[in-house]
Amino acid sequence: MAQFVASRICCKRTACGFRYFGSGQLGLGLEGFASGILVLTGLKKIEFRIPRRHSGILRINVLPNGPTQGEIAALLTRQGLSVTEPALSTEGSPHMD
Repeated sequence: MAQFVASRICCKRTACGFRYFGSGQLGLGLEGFASGILVLTGLKKIEFRIPRRHSGILRINVLPNGPTQGEIAALLTRQGLSVTEPALSTEGSPHMD
């Protein structure tokens, strides 16, 4: 007569309530994937509310009868840019014909 050994299949629940069999690697992987998607989606919505500040240097060569430094600063301000440290240099200015 053959003897049957009854083995009990381990059926566990994960933190989210899903059932998985065996070592649980598939369920754990799916939970990690879902958690990652939720976190990245939330961060994407928050990212647009974070203020950004960019800075740069703008060099403009003008003719002697061209716009003044104040006129250029006013034009940039109207476009939403702020001029923090304006400087005027006449050394090495190329003469345009």
